[in-house]
Amino acid sequence: MDRTQNDSLNPESVIERYLDNEIEVETLETFLGFRAAESIQATATLLAEGEDLADDLAEL
Repeated sequence: MDRTQNDSLNPESVIERYLDNEIEVETLETFLGFRAAESIQATATLLAEGEDLADDLAEL
């Protein structure tokens, strides 16, 4: 969280930090609001599932 506080707090950097598991969804919500955080969390879940599926298909 220190890095988030010290850097400029533009939405892209906050989202990037969330996707890199550097901040929790609660922090994301604080900076971007509930609806945006919920949407980003859902997107991150879909991305992770897609990566898992791609890995599974690559093993075939």
